[in-house]
Amino acid sequence: MKTIYLYLKNADFESMVAFLSIYPSISILERNQSLLKLKIDEDEINLQELRELAIQELYHDFTAFIVPSSIHFPIDVILPSLEKLSSGVYQIEQLIPEIVFLKHQDIKASLKTYYTELVGLETIDTVLGFIKENQNASQAAKRLFMHRNTLNYRLDHFMMKTEIDIKSFQGALAIYLLFRV
Repeated sequence: MKTIYLYLKNADFESMVAFLSIYPSISILERNQSLLKLKIDEDEINLQELRELAIQELYHDFTAFIVPSSIHFPIDVILPSLEKLSSGVYQIEQLIPEIVFLKHQDIKASLKTYYTELVGLETIDTVLGFIKENQNASQAAKRLFMHRNTLNYRLDHFMMKTEIDIKSFQGALAIYLLFRV
């Protein structure tokens, strides 16, 4: 089960709620102003397809943020920024570059603190070293003076705790922008 926040821009709130209630695997947990908090069975619903269907059927678009399931994620800091984003479906890997480019320094600082406390400064330095070596594990292990298995363990530990795939370009870009720009 995933927690998702939907921000509705100029949309008919009640028609969107009725549209979502058609799906048995979607539970509406909270409704306030133009924000919906949902629980979705991730195996049954493709959020991008749901967004496209809402555009076709209701002529309404929304911004969706899929909340990472890691403990104590600072969602309260991120929610106000949803209204400034363009419509679409965002995971944390897509949200971080948007936050950096929109110059939300308070959100960026909060996320940096959160991830540093979650995985530790040593793991963050390892991940940044891996990214600096163009995501090449052998070169990164040499540069960081560690065994390749240790590097892989730390990278896997980071990806498991943060749900950010730093072996993909998008995940690596997000972490680099968060900690280096």
